[in-house]
Amino acid sequence: MGDLEILIGTPASVGNAYKTAIAQAPTEPHKLNTTLYRLYLLQKLGFHLENVTTGIATFEKALVRSDKGDEYLLYIHLSITTQPYGF
Repeated sequence: MGDLEILIGTPASVGNAYKTAIAQAPTEPHKLNTTLYRLYLLQKLGFHLENVTTGIATFEKALVRSDKGDEYLLYIHLSITTQPYGF
């Protein structure tokens, strides 16, 4: 739902869609990092920056609240900055 909002929504609708998805997802941060990773890649590509930035902020807040959130944010950041296109 949040991914679709990136394309057609507003920053507010993106935030709401991702908050809903996060609330319905398991609380394990590794299950949330795939979407956050994809959002970081979209940000690097300059794709719908307002919506993508809102999505990133929503996920980062959720991960920071989790026990291992900082660990996963660091892993995602290092993966994106050290590997071209995240691969």
